[in-house]
Amino acid sequence: MRAALGLAAAVLLASSSPPVTAGEDAETTYRMRCAVCHGTGGEGERATNAPPLAGLDAAYLKRQLEGFRRGWRGTAPGDRYGAPMRAVALALPSGRAEDALVTWLAGRPAVMPKGETSGDARAGESTFTTCGACHGLRAQGNPELHAPRLTGLPDWYAARQLEYFRSGVRGADEADEAGFQMATMAALLPDEQAIHDVLAYVRTLAPTAASED
Repeated sequence: MRAALGLAAAVLLASSSPPVTAGEDAETTYRMRCAVCHGTGGEGERATNAPPLAGLDAAYLKRQLEGFRRGWRGTAPGDRYGAPMRAVALALPSGRAEDALVTWLAGRPAVMPKGETSGDARAGESTFTTCGACHGLRAQGNPELHAPRLTGLPDWYAARQLEYFRSGVRGADEADEAGFQMATMAALLPDEQAIHDVLAYVRTLAPTAASED
């Protein structure tokens, strides 16, 4: 309950910030509107259920903001964490200010969170072969395929998103091409244990730049 109240307060603060001014830079925008949930440097914050943003591909970050604004994310029943983020996304600046924000975040150093999954990495390795076709053999991401980097995502967040994709909370709208494709692939994971196995294997992969093969 305490975490839920904290998240509600953080979202209210972020979404009710003053309008963006012409001279507001990306770092200021982030501090005023995002840091309260995602951490001072984009490192993420479990207490507010906010994933890391630092070091993610700028185009991916921009596409997720678009998804929240269009209702591809944060509108499905049961998406208790996506719904507050949609409110924030609707209040965020667009155009050049948004481009500057995602570029600034992409340039921040990624922080590797502590592994928490109890999955079997050996079992997850064979399953990840399918994932690697889009996300890269070392889970480094592939911007051309709109596939984000997976290394560096906290286990608690990655597991939740895979379950959301499997259950239709995320990726159900065909207009969200990348999300819809991901939902199709996530449906191949038979159960929760398979999710944790894949994440355990991802944990064994060293982080690399998204542009690497």
